[in-house]
Amino acid sequence: MSTTPTPYDFRERRRISPAAIRVLERWMSDATTHGNDLLRQLCGSGELRAPTLATADSRSHVGELPEPGFGFEVHLGAERDISLVALSQSLALELVGRILGGREPGASPEADRELSRAELAVLEMMLQQLLPALVQAWPADAPPQIALTQVIERPSRSRLLGHAQPTIKCDWTIAFEEFTAPLTWVLPQEATARLIDSSIVPPPPKLSQESKSLTALARVLPMTAVVELGSTDLKVSEISRLQVGDVLLLNQSILKPMVCRVAGQPKFGGHPGRVGTHRAFEIRGLLSDQD
Repeated sequence: MSTTPTPYDFRERRRISPAAIRVLERWMSDATTHGNDLLRQLCGSGELRAPTLATADSRSHVGELPEPGFGFEVHLGAERDISLVALSQSLALELVGRILGGREPGASPEADRELSRAELAVLEMMLQQLLPALVQAWPADAPPQIALTQVIERPSRSRLLGHAQPTIKCDWTIAFEEFTAPLTWVLPQEATARLIDSSIVPPPPKLSQESKSLTALARVLPMTAVVELGSTDLKVSEISRLQVGDVLLLNQSILKPMVCRVAGQPKFGGHPGRVGTHRAFEIRGLLSDQD
């Protein structure tokens, strides 16, 4: 029964929850509606289609960005977390041509070429004009700060988002008569989750004086929370042969969240780690009694 386990690092970046993903989908959908109005004002026609969302890591998402293409560093929230907006060179030429009036409706797409500095400035101006659509669509009273900072050439080779940070990729489609291409926004999962969780929370319920007293009393009552690492079934003969250094294979996958029980009931799901010299448990979600 003796074997050598594979080391596993439990310390991983926070990933966005399904609830936060739903808020993000609603935000992006509403932003698409506002963005369509701005796109038609700037280009005279065209359609911005609702995005698809995908989660992975920054290396995968950045590697999928168009080449050749252009990227723009976008700061998100009060902490100015870094995200990346990217589009292909062909889409950049199509947008700039329509804004400057050099593209007739129904004309064939222009062959790929380098953008001049003036054309790149027009492209940056257009994206600056689209940012208010994201602000206006924010599903809470206080929208986050969103600022476009610098141009990133060849975004598919950018290290702006690190090597393997969990990210979300939002792919809109911009469509004209004979031309369609994606407009992509890659956001860090941890910063996006923090932004949503800190901004979109339900208001606390109003409590009577009696309820407040009971609530205050309940808050100081001690309760034990138990985090289960896992379990396994062994025969008596196997237990009798166990020695120091033997490894028990538990029924808990490292890919699934562990369960924290309070008063014997499953209450939280999460992942283990450490804080200083102490073992720790980071809560990632709430569980029902049926989980």
